[in-house]
Amino acid sequence: MCKTCNGTGGINIAHSWGVSFHPCPDTNCNRNKDDVLGEAIEILEGKLREMEEKRRLSA
Repeated sequence: MCKTCNGTGGINIAHSWGVSFHPCPDTNCNRNKDDVLGEAIEILEGKLREMEEKRRLSA
């Protein structure tokens, strides 16, 4: 397991406006950066669908 990202494939950095994700900078990290970003996009799309559904139901 990568010691830089703890096997997550990237690093989350908290900002005052939210959290940003950065792919692991370690060249020895064995996680595929494209897979990690694809997983992050799927999670965000799912959350967006949930928010849209809640908005639709409350209208």
